[in-house]
Amino acid sequence: MRRSFCIVLAIAAISVVLAVIGYSQESENTLPSEYPAAWGVLFKPAATTDSLGFTISPLNPGTTLLPAGSTYISGGMALPCDIIRERDVPITLRDGTVIYTDVYLPVGGRQVPAIIAWSPYGKSVPQNADLLSPSVPLSWVSGLQKFEGPDPAFWCNHGYAVINVDVRGAFNSGGNIQYYGMVDAGDGYDVIEWAASQPWSNGKIGMAGNSWLAITQWFIAATQPPHLAAIAPWNGFSDYYRNSILQGGIPDLAFNAWLTNQLLGHNEVEDTISFQGSAVPAHGSLLEG
Repeated sequence: MRRSFCIVLAIAAISVVLAVIGYSQESENTLPSEYPAAWGVLFKPAATTDSLGFTISPLNPGTTLLPAGSTYISGGMALPCDIIRERDVPITLRDGTVIYTDVYLPVGGRQVPAIIAWSPYGKSVPQNADLLSPSVPLSWVSGLQKFEGPDPAFWCNHGYAVINVDVRGAFNSGGNIQYYGMVDAGDGYDVIEWAASQPWSNGKIGMAGNSWLAITQWFIAATQPPHLAAIAPWNGFSDYYRNSILQGGIPDLAFNAWLTNQLLGHNEVEDTISFQGSAVPAHGSLLEG
């Protein structure tokens, strides 16, 4: 019963059509690909190994058929259908930066809608099983989902593609990792429009996920990508400054410091903890992006 309710709720959420008013955008993405220099946003080297021992694997592009009945984590759900996995697909952003994504597709060659999971948490699968389903039985998930993202085993079986993105700066993607805001939002716009142009796409693109994957949806949706049809943000916020690192003006930095040190990449990551030391409430807009 609980699982059926969760599935119905997820389908209902991903089916909610957007009605957002945000950044002024038309058919061309004009958002910046870096913060204004006057903001003085700080960056530091990204990690190459996190506290759980994850590292950055080399790129290994290719297309694989994942057969129905196969399993990818101990105790995990067997795939209910065949799935095509396109691995390490390059996407060129508006400034020429190349990022990488894995695309999971239903078999059959028909055009389908897609759901994007947007975060810097890595797209390599299967990820650590303890992280994949902290509040549901492992038998409910396949292990193909990005951390806190939609499971291709479920969604491909219901006629959707799932796109797991390594965002700007994450793992092998070029550039520096951004914390939400206008640069990351512009990148999301680019990827949504890229997805809509693919031969397997019916032009309807959605987003889903928890926490970071939810927060970014608000920023990306505000850019009004022409082919964004729906969002399903779970457990997110839209004001990083007031809702996370400085709630009520009181520093609450431990989690965010830890999180920043877990983000893997070859270049740099936005250093929000150091930056907050020079920010005061009057300048909070800098952290809001």
